[in-house]
Amino acid sequence: MLTKGFLLCLPLLSCAVFLSAQNTVSISGSVKDSIGNPVASASIAIVNQAGAGVTFGTTNDKGLFKCDFQSGNESYAIKVTAMGFQQFYQAIEQKNNELVNVVLKQKSYKLAEVTIKSNAKISLSSDTLKYSVKGFQESNDRVIGDVINRLPGIKIDENGAISYNGKRITNVYIDGDNLLDGRYKMATNSVPVGAVEQVQVIERDQPVKALNGFVSSNNVSLNIKLTDSAKTMMVNSAYLGAGNKAYVAELN
Repeated sequence: MLTKGFLLCLPLLSCAVFLSAQNTVSISGSVKDSIGNPVASASIAIVNQAGAGVTFGTTNDKGLFKCDFQSGNESYAIKVTAMGFQQFYQAIEQKNNELVNVVLKQKSYKLAEVTIKSNAKISLSSDTLKYSVKGFQESNDRVIGDVINRLPGIKIDENGAISYNGKRITNVYIDGDNLLDGRYKMATNSVPVGAVEQVQVIERDQPVKALNGFVSSNNVSLNIKLTDSAKTMMVNSAYLGAGNKAYVAELN
């Protein structure tokens, strides 16, 4: 009988031991940023040593929180997260009414390098108006003259003469050099459109470079700015010394 009575008490004893190991712990505190402003709607989690959450909460508009949980025979920590801040993680002592004041550090973001390219068809720099060839090019264009005749303010007449806003173009340059000696048609009818990056209108152009800045001019000139690949072809051309016709033919 004694043995039987002892056995009947064992479940009650083990239950009492289990209940004594489960304590209700209350954790409260505040969450602020580095300059003391309260952080509202921050997420609060009490996690066990395995990282599993045992209770959750959020801060109010004053940055205050309170969480209650049943502690066991293991360690616990408080984890605080908020948008724009680094995560806060700290072990807690499992004392009832423990106060935890959290200061969050702002999260820094490393932005990827961004290259911004202008999509403007026309740009102005000092006395030079620059037309982007790609901005005006059409699928059936073959030579640069096809594009030039479409540029706002520029016209090519039936004789090949070029004018800008009704004023005749004095010189046509290729990358700033007067290689054509007034033979405009050689450029407009021979240089492939794919070899040109920009068509530039230069107002008050002084053809004598030594007089630039000293003697004013009313000349209007046109500069055909080549692409980098076309410049390379020009430098490497075996016909470079053979004259302008060979140069234009090589571009084609």
